[in-house]
Amino acid sequence: MGFDYSNTLDGVRSFTDVMWPHENEAFGNMETYLRRGMRYRRPGKNKTNMGFVAHTDKDFIIVLHENQVDGLEIKERDGEWFTVELLPTSYIVMSGDAAMAWSNERLHSPYHRVTMNGNASRYSIA
Repeated sequence: MGFDYSNTLDGVRSFTDVMWPHENEAFGNMETYLRRGMRYRRPGKNKTNMGFVAHTDKDFIIVLHENQVDGLEIKERDGEWFTVELLPTSYIVMSGDAAMAWSNERLHSPYHRVTMNGNASRYSIA
């Protein structure tokens, strides 16, 4: 997603007028931050366990890097799960619940989970 003049307040307000026709005057003045750290323990040899249950993230945008520890699965709109396979230098970017609400559900916040197998721990900062 992109829009013109995203580096200026007027450009951002012009875009939000399209996304939010009934302007909220305080929109540009609010900001909140939330960070949490998680460690998914390795499941042991020849075992698989649920590292983190299916969920959506409350944030606006999520940037994930697998760091060579696979396990991320995303739920498609039809209810099927698929395993994310990334190159070691790749990232995945997803919309969160805040972006879905902000866009009046034009952006989708996908359910995702972590299924662990192998012998490495996985860490997340969200």
